[in-house]
Amino acid sequence: MKTEGLSQLALENFVEISRKDADNIGISEGETLRVSSRRGEIKAKARISEKAIAGTVSIPFHYSEGASNFLMNNTLELVAKIPELKVCAVKLAKAA
Repeated sequence: MKTEGLSQLALENFVEISRKDADNIGISEGETLRVSSRRGEIKAKARISEKAIAGTVSIPFHYSEGASNFLMNNTLELVAKIPELKVCAVKLAKAA
């Protein structure tokens, strides 16, 4: 990252997950997770958040070592001709 302030807040990629989901899966803060979809897989650290909505995760797209875009469908939408890079189903697991 080129912005020092942002680098201090988040040095590496993360998966924001709700406390409820983290407890159900047995995930601890900072634990490395494997996030996979039908299209790809990345690794990122767990960030347990009270802002996160149970049943969903949020992953930044701008970290080159674990960009969430690797998980997304890059097929173009018919009218606007842009890829669907905002939402997809993923599976979380503890990284080996």
